[in-house]
Amino acid sequence: MQVQINGETQQRKEGETLEMLMDEFALLQKEGIAVAVNCEVVPKVKWPSHALKAYDAVDIVSPFQGG
Repeated sequence: MQVQINGETQQRKEGETLEMLMDEFALLQKEGIAVAVNCEVVPKVKWPSHALKAYDAVDIVSPFQGG
């Protein structure tokens, strides 16, 4: 299925969860990561049960310092 991740279209497996996606990107254990699907934030506790659907838009955001 086709999914957009941070604006980049990718092919993903049917039934893939946010937890599986974050684990693949080695972001599962990182603190301060926020994930939104279709512009709605998904709390980390729901990542294991939140299955991605075709054409979802996933935004992964991490904090950064700036000035």
